[in-house]
Amino acid sequence: MKRFYNVLFLLLFVSVCGFGQNITITPTGINPAPQGSLNKLTYEQILLLPNPQLGDIVADLTFKRPRIYDGKQWLLLGAISDSGSPEQSTFTN
Repeated sequence: MKRFYNVLFLLLFVSVCGFGQNITITPTGINPAPQGSLNKLTYEQILLLPNPQLGDIVADLTFKRPRIYDGKQWLLLGAISDSGSPEQSTFTN
């Protein structure tokens, strides 16, 4: 009976620990990106996105602020107005 429990434990251990995730950590981030993480792009890369959809959110590395696409332009998240230049935006408190 002891042998049966030892074999059962070994099979359980191998089945639980034998399956892992395929994640690579590099200096530029984690690949594949965790679900729910923002794309991190420079302002120039954001402007060159080929097909942004309404509500897309990215992290702007140039100005260190998140941006959201409103269907026409990329706005700073939390901004009252955006004249196209991130430095001239007004933020809410």
